[in-house]
Formats: sequence, structure tokens, C-alpha cells
Amino acid sequence: MVAPSFPLFNLPQKNLKDVFCNMSVIQQTCISLISEKTRNLVREFHIFKQLQVCLDFIFLPDYHFYLKGSAKFIFIPHNRKFIARSSSGEHSNYSVPQFDAKSWLKHLIYIFNVTEIHSLRSRFFDWDLREPRLKMPKECLKNLKILNLSIGFTNKISLVVELYSAFQHIKKFSLRQYSHKPLDSTLLLELRHLLSKTNQQLCLNINLPLNELLLTSCSSIDIHRTQLTDKDINVFLKHWFAGLKPELEHFRVRKDGPAFNQKTILKGIPHEFASIGRKFKLFEMDSQVGGIDIDLGQDIKATLVFNHKPGIADFSVAVHNSKYFFC
Repeated sequence: MVAPSFPLFNLPQKNLKDVFCNMSVIQQTCISLISEKTRNLVREFHIFKQLQVCLDFIFLPDYHFYLKGSAKFIFIPHNRKFIARSSSGEHSNYSVPQFDAKSWLKHLIYIFNVTEIHSLRSRFFDWDLREPRLKMPKECLKNLKILNLSIGFTNKISLVVELYSAFQHIKKFSLRQYSHKPLDSTLLLELRHLLSKTNQQLCLNINLPLNELLLTSCSSIDIHRTQLTDKDINVFLKHWFAGLKPELEHFRVRKDGPAFNQKTILKGIPHEFASIGRKFKLFEMDSQVGGIDIDLGQDIKATLVFNHKPGIADFSVAVHNSKYFFC
């Protein structure tokens, strides 16, 4: 005997929500495709409130839509189909012919009631610089807060500027150049538009000259690859410590090669070596001891550290009583 169908949507709202609460992210995505009513119910119940949304726009029109929480869920659109899988092993393929990649993205943002994107990554290569690559993220995400925006490029930066300019609320901006060619005057002029914007954190993996570094406006600067010399760093620190960059609270430079010359970097900057017994931690670094203290005036101090591992040099400084310095 075949059991009669169960009228799920005739249940009272509270009982219906209890049923949805026992569904996984993938199951809720499946049920949201049944009708406009189920689509709205998934959004209304908003069960997965602690999920972090991460988007990878690497090879459009395909992209990865990550939901990070108690389990990790990945949604990948491909050829009008959608693949979903979780870290627990759950797996599903959706086939909705009328949905393209853009429709899927809008659908997921809607049903999970997304108000901010934890991280958005994209890459622009010289052989694939096309305006259509920008349309989907610009149109689907334009009203959302972007906490971490990460963009890679080779030797052209125009689309990087355009994508960055599409968003109003960016907490951390990371820029990486895949080519090791120096930036010419045209690229530097375009880059200046990005660096002069106000971000809380700026992470750069490019050959950045001193003049462009001085144009930045943020609380944290982290440079992974740079043409800055020890003398350039000294000049930058003097500008900062003289009060010309009051918004800056953290500065870090990492490079491949020999150790930084402490004498050159600290030349003309009053400083004192702290006790070797003092323990502290700087932003995104392991615990440190000692350090070099700088008096910035008005009872404000900053601490510098130099680290060197085989082939990698690291210099970092953070202001006390900021979120980048921990005692």
C-alpha cells in the first residue's frame, strides 16, 4: 500500500519552521526551487544565521559560492547545472534549465538573506579582459557589504579599478600582481585611484614605490612584495611618526631576500629597545619578545619588530592600544 502524500505546507507556521530546521543547507536549497512560496519560506525562516558567504569569481561564468559555518557548503554553477556539496559528504546536482549562473547567484543571495560577503575573490588576466566578466558581480552584489575583497591581475588594472569601484563598503582590500614587471606610469596612475580610497586594511603583493605608498589611507598596510628600499621605509616611517598619517596603526613589509637593515630603517628615529622579557603579539604574527619602542607623542607608543627566516625578511610595527597590538 502506497502511503498518501503528506500536506507539508498545510502545517502551522511554527511546525513548518521546525521541519525546515531539520534540513541541511543543501536540502533547503532544493526545496527553495519548488515554488515561489518555498523560496520565500527559506528566506523568511533564515535558519542558518551564522554562515559566512565567500565567493570566488575566477573563471566566469562559473564561480564558487561557499557557505562556511558548522559545515562547509560549496555551490558551483556549470553549464546551466548547479553542483552542491558539503564537508560532511552530502552531494547534490540541480538541473534548472531556466537558471544561468547569474540567476543562481541571485537565488542563493535571496534565500539565505545575505547582507554581507565575507570574502570576494577575482582575477583578471591580460588574455581575458572582458567587460562581461564584471557584470554579474556588479549587478548581484552592488548593495552588499564586502568585508574582504581580493583581486589578482597581470599587467592591466583597468577592470580591477572598475570592480573595486562597484562596492561601497570594503573592510580589507588585497591586490596581487601575477607579473613581476614594474608598474609603468599609466598603471601607477590607475593604482593611485585605489590606494587613495579609505579601507581599514590594505594588503598588497605588488612592486609599490614610495610615492604611491604615501598616498594610502587606511589603518593597516601589509606589503608582501615591494621595490621599497630600507631607506624608503625609513622615509615612510618618518612621515608617519611625524603625524602625517594619523589613521595608520599597523605597517608590515615582507620580502624575499636578505634581512632588513635595522640601522638604515631606524636612522633619525628616536627609539629604545624594550626588555627581552616583555611578551607581546602583533597583528597576524606569532608571539614576540622585547621589540623596539617608538614614542609618537601624546602618550602614544608603537613597537617595531624585525624577523628573518632563511630567504624571507619581515618588518612590522603597530601602535599600542590599537587592535593590531596585543600585550
